[in-house]
Amino acid sequence: MAPSPPDSYKMLEAEGTISITSGQWADDADSSGQMGGIVRRSRLFAKLVHTYGWRAEDQTVFVKGVTGAAAGASDWRVEKLLALDRQYGLNLTVDRDAVVLDAGSGTGGFAIGASGVNVNIVGVELDSYALELGEQLLAASAVSRSHRRPLFAQADILHLPFARDSFSVIMSHQVLEHTPYPQAMLGELHRGLRTDGLLWIDAPDYRFCCEPHYRIPWLPRMSKSLARHWLAVFRRPLAGLASFDYISLPDCVRMLETLKMDILHATTTVPLGQIDEDLQKLVGQTGDSRQWHTPEEVRRLAQRARRSSFRPEPVSFLILARKRGAPRSGENGSSQGAPPYSS
Repeated sequence: MAPSPPDSYKMLEAEGTISITSGQWADDADSSGQMGGIVRRSRLFAKLVHTYGWRAEDQTVFVKGVTGAAAGASDWRVEKLLALDRQYGLNLTVDRDAVVLDAGSGTGGFAIGASGVNVNIVGVELDSYALELGEQLLAASAVSRSHRRPLFAQADILHLPFARDSFSVIMSHQVLEHTPYPQAMLGELHRGLRTDGLLWIDAPDYRFCCEPHYRIPWLPRMSKSLARHWLAVFRRPLAGLASFDYISLPDCVRMLETLKMDILHATTTVPLGQIDEDLQKLVGQTGDSRQWHTPEEVRRLAQRARRSSFRPEPVSFLILARKRGAPRSGENGSSQGAPPYSS
């Protein structure tokens, strides 16, 4: 049995065997063939369905997302990496000393896709079920037969097993919300970057009205105690609440600035004005009049939201930052004893 992850990393490990009846599995007809079947039979998939209570359409979205890059489909993260390579002259596809880190690589789809375009890439992931599925997908992909393969390591993202200044680029996709120590995580990524190296971070922006793990509407930064009442109305399990903490673009920018990093680009996938528009559609309230301080009010709003046909899309923030000069003594990003960030 795989060891349990430390408290500093909130990816949930399944305890024992999860039994899911055949009625809970969605049709595989529109998934990516062999790889779709691999995903649906995996322990990671069973765990996530169990943790978040995914319905058939949620399962299909996950399967398509996981199998896309591994099956050779276009992956926006790979395209973004190649665009950065061209813009900043990184020579990632020709310089054997240029190495990319996929921090929190999950099932490895991005790393597999990046290897397919001749990039040296290392993926680190703590969740043993995600690594297990990633190895299976790699074995089934064209990359497994190519001359260059991604490297995967099981490691805590707060204590990376790499020397300082190891990577030209670090990419982290939908990971920052899974640690209660985001400042420490960013400090550790800063430590691993070379001088003038680039850090790309994207994560859910919890100022908006969707919770992307449960894939349901959500009241912005609703307290976890009130969220239990919201989930009860939506008939979703409570276990997933422990797997994420709230984060937003301003939170992340402030933390990167404390590391003396240059912010080259920072945006959200939709305009900020969408928040009030979505709140009005969802619960009939705007940001200036929001009232969800009691369990009774949250349950009433959840019932309204559940009856509504409106389903806001997940919103992420996207940040590109550059490491400025050599780190000075005391600014090495060590995560030892670092407190959680609070806005």
